[in-house]
Amino acid sequence: MKKLLTFILIGFSFYSFSQESDSNREKFRNIGNLIFSEDADCNKAVEFAESDIKNGQPILLLAGGIAPVHILTDIDFEKKFNVSFYDYGCVQPSEICMEKYNWKIFDYLTEKYGRKWQKEIRDDAVGFKKWKQK
Repeated sequence: MKKLLTFILIGFSFYSFSQESDSNREKFRNIGNLIFSEDADCNKAVEFAESDIKNGQPILLLAGGIAPVHILTDIDFEKKFNVSFYDYGCVQPSEICMEKYNWKIFDYLTEKYGRKWQKEIRDDAVGFKKWKQK
């Protein structure tokens, strides 16, 4: 009986996890594909950003370490500016491709919200400092 109960609980955990990933799969589809893109000049990154903006699901990319880092203010920023953060952790696409993706999102945020979002964004958003200087 104990083994059966354990099996049921493990199965339920995997089922719950897979359901959650299914609901987010479409939202993060382009971000996942960016890792496997072999496009040397990162044109796919710009296309993915434009697609995400068009679908109303812009994402800002972060390059974390071993484990993704979530900051409490992330939720406020995401709600206020209708954007999500995505931290790749230690497996990520090239930094140049991530920058090109984020630069398109930065341009979109500026067009939609002016400059006020710049004061509230995480400092570690890939390419933000370079984008601000251009």
